[in-house]
Amino acid sequence: MSPSLGTRRRRSLMAGGWALVLIGVFASWVWSDRLATAGRPASTAVAGVGTFLLFGIAINLLRRAHPESAGGARAFWTAGVLACAAAGVVAGITPLAISAATTGTVTTSISPVGDNAAYRLSETANITSDDYRRTTLDVTVHARDRSAPLLRAVVSFADGTADLRCSNTRPEWIHEVSTVTLMCEEFTSVSSLRSISAVSVLEP
Repeated sequence: MSPSLGTRRRRSLMAGGWALVLIGVFASWVWSDRLATAGRPASTAVAGVGTFLLFGIAINLLRRAHPESAGGARAFWTAGVLACAAAGVVAGITPLAISAATTGTVTTSISPVGDNAAYRLSETANITSDDYRRTTLDVTVHARDRSAPLLRAVVSFADGTADLRCSNTRPEWIHEVSTVTLMCEEFTSVSSLRSISAVSVLEP
């Protein structure tokens, strides 16, 4: 390879490497934004893997642009690539693992089962914690006058978690049998939802 061709190749590698660094910086910003945005564990994982993949490729291109590097420098380049690979694996697994560990739906019994002239509640309800950091209680209402009343629920736990309060904000027209969603005041991990000891649903 002629010296001029080698110089052009080195410049191309350097330009490509630094371009990927800049793209990686932008990708890292997208990744951090995903981390701050609930409800997107899959896209957060993809953005994290892509960020460190770009950094790893950039380091490799810069290493190839300096083939004459001494042994210590070559070890530094190699360590950088390996660190990016390890970070990419962690970035890809962590959001999905957190989502799997904290979100889910639990079916629980209601006590007492509300019953009056206007409506009747089913004996069970579903309580869900989702990727948007919300916990909701879905109650089936058998309405006699086709309207769901304002409801308030208190969820108690056997594992020491503080009582969780949930409610709907307004009455609504429903069919004879419909599901009414009560929004809970705080997000509660599914691991705590599995230790529910009682759910009381009453009118305010």
